[in-house]
Amino acid sequence: MTRLRCPRCNGKIPDFYSYCPECGLSLQIEYCPNCQAQQIFSGGRCTRCGFEYRIPPSAMLPPPPPPPPEKFDDSEVLPIVETEFKVLESAPSEGFLNYHVQGGFSKRNFKNLVKKLEEKGYVPLLRMREGKAVITVGRLPPNYKKAESLSLIGARRLWFPLFAATCLTILLSGYMMSVGLAERRLLSSGVVVSTLSFMLSMVSIFGVHELGHKLACFIHQAESTPPYFIPGPPPLGTFGAVIFQSKPLVNKDELFDLGVSGPLAGLAVAILVSAIGLKTSSMTPETAEGLVPVPTSVFFDIVGYAVAPRVPKGYTLVLSPVAYAGWAGFLLTYLQLLPVWQLDGAHVSYAVFGRKPQKIVWAIGLVLMLVSGFFMMAILILVFITMQRGSHPELLDEVTPLSGSRKAFYVLVLLATVGCMTIGL
Repeated sequence: MTRLRCPRCNGKIPDFYSYCPECGLSLQIEYCPNCQAQQIFSGGRCTRCGFEYRIPPSAMLPPPPPPPPEKFDDSEVLPIVETEFKVLESAPSEGFLNYHVQGGFSKRNFKNLVKKLEEKGYVPLLRMREGKAVITVGRLPPNYKKAESLSLIGARRLWFPLFAATCLTILLSGYMMSVGLAERRLLSSGVVVSTLSFMLSMVSIFGVHELGHKLACFIHQAESTPPYFIPGPPPLGTFGAVIFQSKPLVNKDELFDLGVSGPLAGLAVAILVSAIGLKTSSMTPETAEGLVPVPTSVFFDIVGYAVAPRVPKGYTLVLSPVAYAGWAGFLLTYLQLLPVWQLDGAHVSYAVFGRKPQKIVWAIGLVLMLVSGFFMMAILILVFITMQRGSHPELLDEVTPLSGSRKAFYVLVLLATVGCMTIGL
């Protein structure tokens, strides 16, 4: 998601827009061929990586003047808007159109309008201004189709090599863990079986998490990339996986579904993996050397109470590699549900509470992260928030509220966050 701002009024420029919806300034949006950063044209040098991608034909010639703001009438747009909304007043302006519309419309009306206008080369925004519902319509920039497919092309080239590399780093982590347990005679299976089981468990948890996001994108017809798996060092061997969307989401229902689908899908697999792993874990005397205590969550303890073997006094349970993968699944779910930055929990909280209390909610998420012991992660996220000027990507429809059923479901999201919370790392 881009975070461009208008050079005239400092207003936010929504993704894929070629004008400022606040003051109407026409903008020339460029994509750097080196790092693909979306930016306002500023002489041919990328403001992100410094790459010079457009050289003037002659240093002696002055730069060409910016193109004049586009003026167009609403003879093509108005009939399309009127198929879904009752227009009370239209206000053509430089580079975009404003329509005051009557209330009582539904989310479906605006979603239909987005599809119809996109086919004609336009994109709408729905906002409240001075107590009135206003639809702002502007032309899609020429590079929109490129931006739409850019991440998809990159994903087709990179997702499998990243997935293969992540499997190798997870295998290495699982092997190191299995060998250590085998030397202590605490491994219930062979090293090879244990290593492969750890890899399959980790890939299942992280993969199903991303498949949950993909399912939500498919249901809402929001195009997205395949999951990018990220290799990492032991003891987990991965930093998880991410997917990217090629278009902005339409409304709060879509954002909520996208946010909760991944963590809850991964949580279900983490419960299953933990149950299998705890059932096959071994016991050792508490006085044994080299034991590293692992802080657990409420949900992990509940699963252990239900399936783990009863531990005699003076002994402790040593997690098998599969059980450790299940423990990591609960930890992943907790971190992703924290309501800060671009984590899944931030998407959910934005859909529930809106933009106004965003800074307060993000502060709560950072505090929970610090209390849990993730100091470096909290610092990195704070740096990213500062770089992106601390704002969540806007939706096309910021007016229609989140559905009542999703607001009620948010209680379960909070319970999942508390149940997966791991303190003391």
